Amino acid sequence: MRTISRWLVRRRPEKELRAELDAVDLTRLEPGQAEAVHELQDELAAGADRPDLEAIARETLDAVGRNA
Repeated sequence: MRTISRWLVRRRPEKELRAELDAVDLTRLEPGQAEAVHELQDELAAGADRPDLEAIARETLDAVGRNA
């Protein structure tokens, strides 16, 4: 999930963020974590605007961190 943080501060391109998320084994995450990662993947695929993606990325980091 480090790539999400780096993407948020514009140190990683969206392409790397997509690749990192695609590599996540959602079956190894708690349901809330997996749902957050999946939502971010969906919004990236839908071409959401960066401000919207940033909000979802922060929510994803929070969900993964909270349930880690």
